[in-house]
Amino acid sequence: MDTLCNTYWFPIYVYVRRRGYSAHDAQDLTQEFFYRVVSDKSFGRADRGKGKFRSYLLGALNHFLADEWDKKRAVKRGGGQVVSLEAAEEKYLQIASTGVSPEKVFDHRWGMILLEQGIRRLHEEFKAEKKELQFELLKEYLIDASGSSRYDGVARKLSLSPNRVAVIVYRMRERFRALLRAELAHTVLTREDLDEELRHLFDK
Repeated sequence: MDTLCNTYWFPIYVYVRRRGYSAHDAQDLTQEFFYRVVSDKSFGRADRGKGKFRSYLLGALNHFLADEWDKKRAVKRGGGQVVSLEAAEEKYLQIASTGVSPEKVFDHRWGMILLEQGIRRLHEEFKAEKKELQFELLKEYLIDASGSSRYDGVARKLSLSPNRVAVIVYRMRERFRALLRAELAHTVLTREDLDEELRHLFDK
C-alpha cells in the first residue's frame, strides 16, 4: 500500500491541480483521497475484470472530488504526507501542459513514474553486479531507439567495441521492459491489456 500511494500520489496531485484547485486545496484533497481509500480499503475492492487499475483509480478520484467538494466537507492536511507541498508544486510548475486535459496529464505523470521506477530497479541490479558505470553511461539508451553508430564514444569509455555495447543495450532494454511488465501486471487482467499499457508507456 505504501508503494501504491508513493507511485500515484503525484499523478493524483497533478490531476487535481489541473482540475482548477489551488496548490493547498490540491494537497488537502490528495491527502484526504488516499486517507479514505486506505482507511476503507477501497483498493481491495477493485475488480480487475472491469478494466485497468489506472482507470479505476481515476474514476474513484472523480467520484471523491464531486462528493468532497460539492458537500464542502473539511479535509485534513499533514498526517502521513507522502510529498511536501513545496516539492509537489515545484514539480507541477515544471510541467508544460497548459493546453492538456487533466486526464492526459494524469496518464503522462503515471507513465513517467512507472518508467522512473523501472530505471531505479534496473540500476539496483547493475549496482549489485558492480556495473554502475556501465549503467550510468548506457541508461540514456533505454528508450532511445538510435542505432549503434552512436555508441562509439561510450564504447571507448567502457573499453568495449561498439557492437558489444549494442548487445548490452539490447539486453538492458529487454530487462527494463520485463521489469515494467512485472509492475504493470498488478494493474491489468489480461495479456492484451498488459501489452496495451506497455505501448502506452513507450508512446509518450
